[in-house]
Amino acid sequence: MNTSVMLGVACMQTLSGIIVGAFEPLASGARSEEAYRALFGTLTLVLLVAVAIYSRSQDVRPSEEMKARQMT
Repeated sequence: MNTSVMLGVACMQTLSGIIVGAFEPLASGARSEEAYRALFGTLTLVLLVAVAIYSRSQDVRPSEEMKARQMT
């Protein structure tokens, strides 16, 4: 798997932990609804930014040489 993808996954997991950890746990030890609202709101924002960036990228079709390499 691509190293940058794995780095992104690690960053998102760390960010998730920081966001949820910023809220005080309930008496049962679970986190509050507000903690998860903040987490999912942040994940939504990150996803929207990523889609906005990706939607501006150009679709480049593989060359004939590349197609030939994939066939072998």
